[in-house]
Amino acid sequence: MSRRWEKTIGMTLVALCVVALAVGVALLSKAHTMSAHIDERKAQQLTQSYEEGYFDMSPQERKQRESEIVNLRTAKWKLYDTGVCICLVAATFAVAIVRFRLWDTSNLRIATTPQTRWRLIALASAAWLALIPAAFLEIRDEFVQDDLMPYNSYGVGGTSGLFLVTGVPLIVVIWMLGTLICRFLVLRNVNLPATLWQARSAFPWFESYQAGSASL
Repeated sequence: MSRRWEKTIGMTLVALCVVALAVGVALLSKAHTMSAHIDERKAQQLTQSYEEGYFDMSPQERKQRESEIVNLRTAKWKLYDTGVCICLVAATFAVAIVRFRLWDTSNLRIATTPQTRWRLIALASAAWLALIPAAFLEIRDEFVQDDLMPYNSYGVGGTSGLFLVTGVPLIVVIWMLGTLICRFLVLRNVNLPATLWQARSAFPWFESYQAGSASL
């Protein structure tokens, strides 16, 4: 692959990342200005009556009531969920582009892992522990978007508390065990930094794909 093409591909990645971030932010901004339902008052009344009479209604009555609530929904939460996903993916690519200077894809040839074991473990730890705030965000979003039975369970506070007591300790324990295993078993005899590029001149596109995937 020529040097010109490598720079062209790199700048295309940068442009796509910027456009994706702009689209994601635009979707979030649009969702923020919208109501969740066409008629919020009617939707609240239907939700309340559905929740209070859930166990007294027949399956057919439940489906009918659910259909009435669904028909009042706007595209607010679809736009929000799509915007969040796009922003997260674009932000991940942005970090990779800055870290490995991918505005020129030829830099993939010199891309390496962190220089020490602890730096590599710290990078993996940050990615793993990010599950905790992500889980709390998911709990909050599910509660806010639930217009069928939002109060017939633990609620956002109860669910968050339950995850804090059960989920967070589990994630932390797995992280601690994984850190010890990686440091003293998996990475014990590894020489760092290790290159992310594997030279296979017969498969240049495979080289680019493999190095790019490892970088992300």
